[in-house]
Amino acid sequence: MKALIGVTSIPRQARTGFDKVLPHETVPEMYLNLIREAGATPVVLPVHQEFDPDLVERLDGVVLTGGGDIDPSEYRRERSPLTDGIDPRRDRFELSLTRAAVARDLPLVAICRGVQVMNVALGGSLIQDIDAEVPGALRHHDLERWDRVVHPVRFEPGSLLARLLGEEIDVNSMHHQAIDELGDGLVAVGRSPDGLVEAVEAPDLHFAVGIQWHPECLGFEHSGFKLFRFFVDAARKVRT
Repeated sequence: MKALIGVTSIPRQARTGFDKVLPHETVPEMYLNLIREAGATPVVLPVHQEFDPDLVERLDGVVLTGGGDIDPSEYRRERSPLTDGIDPRRDRFELSLTRAAVARDLPLVAICRGVQVMNVALGGSLIQDIDAEVPGALRHHDLERWDRVVHPVRFEPGSLLARLLGEEIDVNSMHHQAIDELGDGLVAVGRSPDGLVEAVEAPDLHFAVGIQWHPECLGFEHSGFKLFRFFVDAARKVRT
């Protein structure tokens, strides 16, 4: 039986077939295609529901998806006027899911907003706007080139990501926030040329990786896709 991977939804307003705009919880197919291509079965997790702790007992792995900003009150900061797209219901669900997955040592990949959720769930904090707070930073909020690489990320020698993907990888970049103080148990293992954290790992866990770029937008031929093959292999061992 294939590993079952929970993928957090991205809530939005959308027009229905009967011409009404109603709340939807969806996931871009690019996320689901990565998981299927890697050999697992994805299942969408609606984040506007109350979190059920039994959920992680039914999953073999979790993917935290991208999206809007996390409420800074979750990491003990005043809200900057540049923080946007806050969704408290999604925050509560994903923070609870992350803590439960970590407690169970469930394989986890956290993407863009997801790595920020992972960091905050474990007690870390965020830079609320890179341009405002990090002089000389690269352009990280590059939406126009969403499906193209725009800067490299260099991994720490000996890290899991270095072993899986090599010393350096070229990535896309669609975030205006970034990790500041690291959460408990996390290690910064990848940085962009301006020094910002682009990847974290939890070395004490079986497989827990957070990345700041969007591999789902770069396709199966990009070297970063290998991360999902190793992730699915780790999730398959949970099922067996």
